[in-house]
Amino acid sequence: QHYDRCSEELLSAIENEKSAYYILHNINFIKNWSDKKTAIVIKLINQSYFTIEKYITPISQFFWYEKDFDSFKTIILSIIEVKPFEKFTKKFQSYFHTIEKSLLDDFIISLMTDNSASKRFTGLDIFDGLSNLIPYSFSFNILELSTLSQYKLWVSMCQDFHQPQNRLVALLPLIDSKSELVKESFICKLEEISEDYGGQIT
Repeated sequence: QHYDRCSEELLSAIENEKSAYYILHNINFIKNWSDKKTAIVIKLINQSYFTIEKYITPISQFFWYEKDFDSFKTIILSIIEVKPFEKFTKKFQSYFHTIEKSLLDDFIISLMTDNSASKRFTGLDIFDGLSNLIPYSFSFNILELSTLSQYKLWVSMCQDFHQPQNRLVALLPLIDSKSELVKESFICKLEEISEDYGGQIT
């Protein structure tokens, strides 16, 4: 009951921005309590005063201590809903390297193949950040995805890029897709891209 009462007080205090900023910077001193801490951060994200510029750094610092990946996904999805089409995942680069790669890849692919354009935008933002030094490859065979997911993945990743090789390296297995639709459509897209980017595609 004591912890529930404290949680309710903190959730209420989040409505005041000065209190919220203090709570966010000190919340990790509370051990365990993962679900309640996540709820507090989500309530902060949903306040009218929330901005990416002011709060994304302390939220990323929250994950220096809070290692629960489900909590991370919930908070990322909340940010996308409140601030769609904003780039913010660069602040989480250090955290990404602490996550089991297969779990991270599954989340990235789920974002990039989602029907929501704002989720695809953030999925690509994460992927591009991970490709900053060398082209990023997924930890599992993307040919194991459903035909629809394979198609959605290449369509999502073959739009709006400046360094096509960073994304195409991860997509190359699709040339061997069992789906003729996926294989032929992807090859056609490669031909189209090569007209604009030439040697980078080779």
